[in-house]
Amino acid sequence: MMHRFIRKFAVKRAGLAMGKLAPAGLGAAIGGWGNRRLGRTVVDTADATFGAPPQHWSAG
Repeated sequence: MMHRFIRKFAVKRAGLAMGKLAPAGLGAAIGGWGNRRLGRTVVDTADATFGAPPQHWSAG
């Protein structure tokens, strides 16, 4: 009887935990997409502004 109670309790809690964690996972996915898009925009703008980098850098 105790084993059945523990299993039922665990299943119920797992559903609640997934419900609480789902928004965090969705937020992380949207945040990651936004960061990639912003980074790509910065790189594209820098490339358009400054041009391609030189093939060889001088040693100073």
